[in-house]
Amino acid sequence: MRTKIQTASLVALLFLIFSCSKENTGSSADSANRNGVASASVSSNAFEQSMDEQADQSIVGKWIKYYDWDCDGDPGSTILTINSNGTWSSDEGYTGLWITGRHMLTFIYDGSETTYSGVMFISQIKGIMSTFQYAQSRQGCFHMAPYKGTNKQQHKAGILDANGKRK
Repeated sequence: MRTKIQTASLVALLFLIFSCSKENTGSSADSANRNGVASASVSSNAFEQSMDEQADQSIVGKWIKYYDWDCDGDPGSTILTINSNGTWSSDEGYTGLWITGRHMLTFIYDGSETTYSGVMFISQIKGIMSTFQYAQSRQGCFHMAPYKGTNKQQHKAGILDANGKRK
């Protein structure tokens, strides 16, 4: 129960972080305009503007996720089905919640603290993940691409699966 509350809190916090926009109040340009002084228009940060724009791709659908615990070059893979209702499932039998904002995707595993967070590009997602287990936290990197119908990479016995558990 505690893990579900922590997970829900993490998702809510990430949603707030990604969805908040910077308001421009009390700037020198605003005060100059109120006093009738002409001033150059101050544009907001171009990076911030690009992050606020809608992503060109829909995240909903099937993806192949390559995950590499410890980023040591020995990845595993799984098929992830992302649903429009904010849930996902994998061919490894896991489920969880996901959220996007500002070209970022974050998803968590039900019943564990394993969390993935990545940047959404045109046809791929790249990021990092962690199990967030006190003093034994596993970390790694991952990338995802739209699923094309094959997953040639088989799970090897003894390696960690996408949730950071031994197979």
